[in-house]
Amino acid sequence: MNCGVCGFKLRFKKNIQGEVTGNLIPIYKCMSCKSFFSCLELKNQLTGNLPNNEIDGYLNNEIEVKSRINSLIRQIGIESNIRHKNKFLDIGCGVGWSSTVAKKYGFEAFGVEPEIKAVDFARSELMLNVTNSFFSSDLFEHESFDLIVMYQVLEYLPKISYLKNLITLLDKYDLFRTPEGHINNFTAESTQILAQAVKVEVIGELHNNKFRAKYFPFLGLTSGSYIFRRHLDS
Repeated sequence: MNCGVCGFKLRFKKNIQGEVTGNLIPIYKCMSCKSFFSCLELKNQLTGNLPNNEIDGYLNNEIEVKSRINSLIRQIGIESNIRHKNKFLDIGCGVGWSSTVAKKYGFEAFGVEPEIKAVDFARSELMLNVTNSFFSSDLFEHESFDLIVMYQVLEYLPKISYLKNLITLLDKYDLFRTPEGHINNFTAESTQILAQAVKVEVIGELHNNKFRAKYFPFLGLTSGSYIFRRHLDS
């Protein structure tokens, strides 16, 4: 079994108990880029099997999400203007707090979210353009986006090819967030390898506050939120 990022052989590390089923799940580590994989298969990725769970977590993180997107847009310095209205896409957007911020900066905002109740709220309460589906590049076959946010999403997916599909929609920037504790766990090194594989450049990280932005690089720490940029000739 080989690493989905660098192709190096994976080594079994231990079994952990699944939070949902309670079953033991084998965890593998790449001895080259140090990423971890659970090798779980993706299930229920059909339109007829969309989740319909409670959304309190989405509703309660309004301040955090809005602050993050504000910081991101200011950091990369991308805003819409009269001549060119930039497009924004949030994959796994929850109830759509990020899109409300993007719209204030002049973006034409889109979202994709599998949770049925979250999409209902985004559409009825926030009047947002959100597609109720698992992500597929086919959803936006004739579209391209200047800024794509994928926050705590890719690490849930067992196949790295999903990122390659995403990049086909990207004109400029993508925010990719990979925290610990999900199906996959990427390192700073593996993120660089991943970026090279899909022909984008890691141009920085998004930090939640000025203290982390100043001292994390000095201490060799990472926020886990990477900003990718796709060059027009790639």
